[in-house]
Amino acid sequence: SAGSMLEQFLPEANLPEADVALNVYAEPSARRAVLEPLRVVVGLAIGLPLFVWVTEQVRGSDPSHDEPPEPEPVPVLSPTIVFVGLPLVVIGLASFAIGLRDGLMPVGDLIGRRLVHSQPRLVPSVAFTLGLLLTFGEPAIGSLIELSYEAWDFPEIQALLGKHQILTVVSIGAGVGLAMAVGATRLSSGATKLPLWRLVSPLALLCLLSTCVTPPAAQGLAWDAGAVTTGPITVPVILALGAGFVRGGDSGFGLVALASLFPVLSIAFSCYSIKLWAHLTGTDTASERPARASPAGSLLEVARAEAQLTAQSFLPLSVGLAAVVLYLRLPLRAVARRPVPLGLARVLFGLYTFYVGIKLGLLPMGRNGGARLVRGVIQPDGAVHPARAVGVCAFGVLTIGACQMIEPDLLVLGSQAERLSAGRVPKMRLVATVAAGCGLGTVIGIVKVLLNLPLLPILLALYTLALALTYKQDDFLVGLAWDAAGTSTGSITVPLILALGLGIAEQVGAAEGGAPEYSPLGPLGILGCASAAPICTVLVWFRGMSL
Repeated sequence: SAGSMLEQFLPEANLPEADVALNVYAEPSARRAVLEPLRVVVGLAIGLPLFVWVTEQVRGSDPSHDEPPEPEPVPVLSPTIVFVGLPLVVIGLASFAIGLRDGLMPVGDLIGRRLVHSQPRLVPSVAFTLGLLLTFGEPAIGSLIELSYEAWDFPEIQALLGKHQILTVVSIGAGVGLAMAVGATRLSSGATKLPLWRLVSPLALLCLLSTCVTPPAAQGLAWDAGAVTTGPITVPVILALGAGFVRGGDSGFGLVALASLFPVLSIAFSCYSIKLWAHLTGTDTASERPARASPAGSLLEVARAEAQLTAQSFLPLSVGLAAVVLYLRLPLRAVARRPVPLGLARVLFGLYTFYVGIKLGLLPMGRNGGARLVRGVIQPDGAVHPARAVGVCAFGVLTIGACQMIEPDLLVLGSQAERLSAGRVPKMRLVATVAAGCGLGTVIGIVKVLLNLPLLPILLALYTLALALTYKQDDFLVGLAWDAAGTSTGSITVPLILALGLGIAEQVGAAEGGAPEYSPLGPLGILGCASAAPICTVLVWFRGMSL
């Protein structure tokens, strides 16, 4: 039979029981997997339209409001959003969480343990390969192109995301792969491993130094690239592999942090590589501005498009994990036993349902609300309307903070932290702490766009504080806080920040476009700010925590 042939191909001889036993993940329970996203989605569906309505009523009663009547506003909610999109988000998140618990996390953990025990020399190369494949599976480049839409006139943006887009994608993937290799080598080295703060701090300083010599147009792109590369597929696999690589009682945290920092260096490297190539060959790097992403169409169109996106996300991971399983000759009974196959199927179904729900539910709701609030925030003379700017910032805190509560990769990090700390770091308390930081970082990014402020001083201030709080802290806390930065900007948060930032940037550009000295960078850098602030909030709230 096919099963017996596979068993012969994957012999079980000389495999210690610890190397082939799947760890059982008890959390989240099915009830918790459903109730956690349900509470947040219901709260968003009630609170967001209410907030927009109250803000518009206050705006309408403003005596300085002497503008002509505006067209009929787009409703924040619609029947499709309420009865199709939002329920699919809840179903998708619940299925995804249970599938991770039963399938992807145990298999990733098993691969990590098997590599460390039987093939320790292969740990860096396997980690690099999986990191590279995971990056190709994440739809990050589309988000970066959208973020850069307003800044497309800059030659660096045209080169990185236009003519030489493949080089940019490969360099980001290589950066994540290198991060995985470095982190996996550290975790598997046992008692001799370098304290995490001694690894993260110099790397963050190197990223800031590279930003200082990177053209301004590419600075925001570099930090935003680090923010978007760690998504709902990448984070669970990285955390599971990290738990398997561990020797010496470590938590396994820190891999996501490294995977968020190395792409910053990748963008700087790509930028100067392209400049050097253009100088040596005389190649023109200019490219046309891409078309804006169109709003969600019919249910059938969205379902077809998201099926393609899900396959793109899952296929590289499936190929990579299957190749590693075959190479390590893990026994079939270890990777095909119940409930692992069902768990993997639930991950695939949950991811697909979640993507469809986001496209039909959360994104239209956030975009409609944001579009109504950003109107009039920039006056015709280019000045910022203070009251409306405050409303936009409050909307950013409310929306992004609430969406953090159902961000899949952040929930996975919270579950792992709660399990490893024996409940001393409650999952939802960690998620709420990260949500507060991400909301604060989003406001900083919005203010940057409104006032057209340079990004570098903001990043220097945020990361100086983060590094000061990181100094000589326990590996568990450092890894948790810096991993939180990578998980805070996931598949829900990124599109909402993008829509809000683009809406503001378009108004700024319309008001100031005639000034020759004005060089709009659009929302570039908002994600970098949003992912930096959670490091500080987690380090402050859980300060002194250790395993």
